[in-house]
Amino acid sequence: MKDINECAKPRFFKSALYAGKIIFSLDFILFCIRLMDMFAVNRFLGPKIIVMQRMMTDVVFFLCILFVSVLSYGVSKQAILVDNEQRWPWILRNVIYEPYLILFGEISDVVDGKEYILQI
Repeated sequence: MKDINECAKPRFFKSALYAGKIIFSLDFILFCIRLMDMFAVNRFLGPKIIVMQRMMTDVVFFLCILFVSVLSYGVSKQAILVDNEQRWPWILRNVIYEPYLILFGEISDVVDGKEYILQI
């Protein structure tokens, strides 16, 4: 007869724990979606949920416009200011992250702990 500890060993692997977290997260997302469907039937919450769904479609369109404008500014800035950059993480940082910060007025030589040398 096997010991109880030997039967329970596979549950304590890190990979099994990580897979369990992923499954639990997906289950929680589906639960929240199902809960929203149940609230839609309610007389008081139903109209508010419908309004929020319509607003979310507007927000998605706005974010698409924002992404296109930030990306166009970042690509043109990278093309004009940098001659020949080979490091992809820095290219993506300069094309997406810095223009996003500039959108909110954050112009700095230190972004995320990385020093940038600004020569004017």
